[in-house]
Amino acid sequence: MWNPETSVLEKKSYTQVKEINFRIDLLHSSFIVEGGVKDMNTVKQSLRQIAYNEFTYAPLDTTLYSLLVKFSFDAILESIEEVVLTDYRTEKLFVGNYSAKLVDPFVKIDSLANYEKLIGRFKAVLSLSGRRVVIIANTKSNFIVIGSENDRLELMEYLTNKLLSNG
Repeated sequence: MWNPETSVLEKKSYTQVKEINFRIDLLHSSFIVEGGVKDMNTVKQSLRQIAYNEFTYAPLDTTLYSLLVKFSFDAILESIEEVVLTDYRTEKLFVGNYSAKLVDPFVKIDSLANYEKLIGRFKAVLSLSGRRVVIIANTKSNFIVIGSENDRLELMEYLTNKLLSNG
């Protein structure tokens, strides 16, 4: 902060408070954080401090392919826009992540079965209550939902019911 009396820039500390929306579902032993990875890590660290480092967490126990199958089975999957395959190998020459835009976004879900364990991320369009919602999911159980707040809440409710209630 500039001190006009001494004409010196003085160092001053500020406490910054940021609001992070999150939800804890004790029934399903889950939590949902609205925001990015940094926000999620902040919430996890805060929960650890509150619980005296007894707080532990784990990613959802499902493959991304299984999630796409659930979407398809429930007739909410409109299209798949992108799939990232991890540890993808070609002719013993290349190995790495392969990001692919689907030639036909309306591909039958069975076509991806051979890549079930390789799918590390996908981007898909879902239809929720007649509205188009874009979801990007990765293997660390991070979901980006592009839509209104109601769309995000409806999708999180759907995911909670499908993935944590064996629905």
